[in-house]
Amino acid sequence: MSSHRLGRRELVAGGATLVATGLAGCTAGIDSGNDVFESVDTNEGALEIVLADDTDISDVTLTTGGEVVNETSVSPGQTKVSFPLVEMGWDGVDWLYQPGEYTMTAREGDTDHQHELTLEPDTEIVNLRTVERNFEIFLEVVVANEGSGPDIVRDIDVTHDTVDVQLPFGESDSDGTYSDIAELESEWRDEEIDVPVRLGMAGDVLEVTATVRFEGEIIEQSRSRGTYFGGTTIVDVSS
Repeated sequence: MSSHRLGRRELVAGGATLVATGLAGCTAGIDSGNDVFESVDTNEGALEIVLADDTDISDVTLTTGGEVVNETSVSPGQTKVSFPLVEMGWDGVDWLYQPGEYTMTAREGDTDHQHELTLEPDTEIVNLRTVERNFEIFLEVVVANEGSGPDIVRDIDVTHDTVDVQLPFGESDSDGTYSDIAELESEWRDEEIDVPVRLGMAGDVLEVTATVRFEGEIIEQSRSRGTYFGGTTIVDVSS
């Protein structure tokens, strides 16, 4: 008689992931009368500025609250400059902009040309789905950022007292094992559980609850890797 061990653990997807703004490539509110800044866009983790080609700009400075965030010199004939808003390191985020009001200043001789802009993320969870990868079932979280500045997913927590990376995991006896597949199937087939999902963003926490149903073919693996329903799926998501 084989034994299928079903453990319990917390799924934590560590490390930071950049969530670029959905408005990348759109002009960020340039006035029609502006003859210096042709466009100011957020693209991935950077602010990209295009200058008019008939200007003689020597440098561009980005400030917020009167403090300089970044500055760069502009060579003759150069029309594009960019400022990083996120700097990623080997083990996470080295630096991240602070959402808020910013001023961009382009110096041309003794004249300062300024453009005001707001950089602020607006991120939400738009979809959850289960995916099978390397003979395991994973919960995939899809987010969208419709704001004017990039965002960061700092951590993802999916917790449940009977949920693991491989679903389902429960306890039929004191040591958390099932005596055979039939016992596992009789307890979990077509069962549904609510799984809290939490995303830690740069300055916010997004939380939803996924209703997970166990169905489909039972996939048997080694005792160390567990056994799961290949058709495990999400049937509902609520906030």
